[in-house]
Amino acid sequence: MSSLNKKSYAVFEFDNFSTAGLKKFAAQLAQKDAAVASITATNRATKKDGLPTKRATFFFDNQQKAEITIGEKGDIITLKVNGKPQPTGSPANLASFAKHIAGVLTAAQPAFDKSLKRRLDKIKVDTPQKKPASRTNKVRIEEAKSLLAQAKKNLSQLRVTSNEQLEMLRTGKEKETQLQSEFSAEKTRNKELKATLAALTK
Repeated sequence: MSSLNKKSYAVFEFDNFSTAGLKKFAAQLAQKDAAVASITATNRATKKDGLPTKRATFFFDNQQKAEITIGEKGDIITLKVNGKPQPTGSPANLASFAKHIAGVLTAAQPAFDKSLKRRLDKIKVDTPQKKPASRTNKVRIEEAKSLLAQAKKNLSQLRVTSNEQLEMLRTGKEKETQLQSEFSAEKTRNKELKATLAALTK
């Protein structure tokens, strides 16, 4: 795109600022020894100072990343490398911008490597200092015997509990039968009394 002073400057397609739409620019970066591992770009516009903008993040094979923000005309507003603001370089076209980003990545690599090393050094990997002593067959046999004895004890307790519950159930049944017999006898006696009373009142 050309400005009012007829100077050309790099622009992206605002309507196609997506992962797929940025593949061509990723290829231009790769040509400048800045191979792209992945791109995050939703192609969704957000307002900045009241104006629509879009943002994309490029993740490179060397573990660094670059974030580009463009305006509604596709013009480059900001460039961040590894989270730090960087000059956009006022490139005449996207190939020049790719070259500019590659240069920034190269310059930032030593500091990035040191920072990455510090983060990795903070990660402590717990490794056992001593291997647990292996158990002998004799110990394993004793443990198996102990487990078997406990299992037999548990089974015996279950049998006692089961017998007690069966006994309670049997006793309850007998009590129920007895009550039913008494109820039937009382019912018969009541019927006989009614018949006697009826005979007396005739």
